[in-house]
Amino acid sequence: MSIDTVFDTLTAKLCDLDEAEQLVALALYRELLRGVPVSDNEIAQVQSRDVHDVSALLQTPALDSLIYRDDDGLIVGFGGLAVVPMNHRFRVNGRTLYTWCAWDALFLVDVLNVRAEIESTCPQTGTAIHVTVSRAGVERIEPKEAVISFLFPDAPLFE
Repeated sequence: MSIDTVFDTLTAKLCDLDEAEQLVALALYRELLRGVPVSDNEIAQVQSRDVHDVSALLQTPALDSLIYRDDDGLIVGFGGLAVVPMNHRFRVNGRTLYTWCAWDALFLVDVLNVRAEIESTCPQTGTAIHVTVSRAGVERIEPKEAVISFLFPDAPLFE
């Protein structure tokens, strides 16, 4: 199965966001890139919108299922990107962020139009894996024989 087939199958299975949800999602990603938890009010401010409208959008099923909040109600993770430590480090503009899985680190580079240095550990061997990636593609990978595994979208988890 080609990467294009995997991508097309995966995106077909994921929910579509309407325009307002897309704008809030992109603003949330950009705010998380600062490396600190984000409040609904901060998202509203950067979008010049009413905080109640933004909070309502963040509670729609399409977005709420992708949001992780801390005990204070601040957003610490969204759609694969987190400001709290996780297994996959995602360094952008001198800040260390985290991704939920290795695949997230790759698609976030494209969504956010950033260059990132990714560090992960092979769960089988414990070997550190370092990857530098941008929208243009993989710029560096160590060790050279590193691979990424991915649960195919036709697996029961995606049903």
